[in-house]
Amino acid sequence: MEIGVASVAAITVVCYLVGLVVKASPWNNDKYIPIACGLVGGALGVAGL
Repeated sequence: MEIGVASVAAITVVCYLVGLVVKASPWNNDKYIPIACGLVGGALGVAGL
C-alpha cells in the first residue's frame, strides 16, 4: 500500500481546515496552529499507511 498524490492532497486540505478552525477559535493564539496541523497531519498520515 502506498499513499498517493490524492491522499497527500486530502491530508493537506484537512490540515489547512484545522488551521482555519484554530485561527477562528476564541482562544486565538497563533502558536497553536502548527501544533494542531502537525498532530492532525501525523494522525492522518499514519491512518493512510
